Amino acid sequence: MSDTIALRNILLVLMLVLLIVGNICSEQIRVRTLKVAKVVPLPLVLWVVYLCLFPLWAPMQAVAWENLFGQWGESIIAWIVGFGAFIVLYNRGPSLISIGIASAFSLIVHLVLSALALMGFFSENFYQKRTLAGLVDEIYAWGHGGLTWMNFHNPLADGFNGVEVMHGNLGYASSLAIIIFSSALFNAYKENSQSSILTCIAAIVLCFLSLFIIRSRGAIIFGAIFLTITLVLNYYRCKKNQLISNSWSEGKSNFVNLSLLVFLVFLVLGTVGYKSIKNDYRWHSMKDKVVAGVQINDPFETLCNGLSSTDELGIRNSLKGESQEYVDDVIFGLRGQDGGRILLMRVGVDFVLENPFGFDGSRHSYKNLMIEKCGHIPSLTFAHTHQSWMDLSLAIGWVGVALFASIFINFAIFSIKKFRDSKNIDLLVVLLITSIFWFTRGFFDSLFREHYLEMQALVLAYIYIKLLNTRSNQTHADDLKM
Repeated sequence: MSDTIALRNILLVLMLVLLIVGNICSEQIRVRTLKVAKVVPLPLVLWVVYLCLFPLWAPMQAVAWENLFGQWGESIIAWIVGFGAFIVLYNRGPSLISIGIASAFSLIVHLVLSALALMGFFSENFYQKRTLAGLVDEIYAWGHGGLTWMNFHNPLADGFNGVEVMHGNLGYASSLAIIIFSSALFNAYKENSQSSILTCIAAIVLCFLSLFIIRSRGAIIFGAIFLTITLVLNYYRCKKNQLISNSWSEGKSNFVNLSLLVFLVFLVLGTVGYKSIKNDYRWHSMKDKVVAGVQINDPFETLCNGLSSTDELGIRNSLKGESQEYVDDVIFGLRGQDGGRILLMRVGVDFVLENPFGFDGSRHSYKNLMIEKCGHIPSLTFAHTHQSWMDLSLAIGWVGVALFASIFINFAIFSIKKFRDSKNIDLLVVLLITSIFWFTRGFFDSLFREHYLEMQALVLAYIYIKLLNTRSNQTHADDLKM
């Protein structure tokens, strides 16, 4: 795993320690903690209780206990820290733009490293390692006469990830940041804040630029979809609540100028994106790889013992009009690209039905079940199904899936119910859209694990409790008024 994940966990522990110390030293923080504890959503409470009890009946109890004190325990801490950030900071908490910048921090690092690579700063040693430790070694070498300006590297050429091992570490962070900045952008328009508008536009553009560099197809698609949804929803709610009519009519010329700026910026971004997509062969053969995954007669047999000559011949016959290189690429896609994901989903459905109570609570439940099913290491080895809801079900069972889904559904329903309020539209939209994003994104990749769980918990918990507090102050309610 990436070194940066360890840094995230260290930061998480430090924030938890800060909350504990605050409760010990400050009566005011203790009072806030008690009030916040009373309004934690019931689905979240049930989810945490279930996680703590699951190892008692898990088929693989030792592994389940290990994961409770691992990724699941870390996610519980992240929920606590998310609520705790509001408890400690209260009204001094970060703005929506600040939250977006924090969410996009890894993207900022990635873009800086991409620029340095383009300028030829890095040696071949860095490109062989591409880790945080390797970056530290490189910086140390710079200070001791090891700086080279000649090793130019085009980050668009090979999907440069910087120090991240997986492009998902950047892809999911970018999607979250895009949602936050696009909602903050509308709030900036509403308040006619030119600097905030430019900050949000620049941030969204940089997020997409990072995605084009790392060549994350899913993140590009979902980023574009949820950018559109967030902007449309913000406009609809603000227009309905008559929050933008005056500011827009008064600053029509500014709006026209900014619209032209947005158009020009996205034109440049679109050009870069086109170049990135054109150079990425995976886009060109995606449909045929999916079809090939569906054509396989027995996905279990294929995953266990490899592609049979009959299935391979069938795929080649269906692609007779294509070049040999293209056909080979489609067949290769069964080993780790789109075709392979289709095989995994087909097998995953059977595993889910066969294991209603889960297996071992780990992110490798599919892999362990597959080894058990095959009786040996599978010929086509995958760590997970690349589908979060299946992975979650295999790990902790059907009940666990239902409870985790209910958390997102609860936040979405809460947001929709509060849309009648004229204030905090930006926060409500972020809570709603991020809940929908994580819920739907889970059907297309494996992200309900490790630091992704922490990412979900921190933002959702903080925004939810901040909205509750704002509402209690507006209505003079006592549930969270502090």
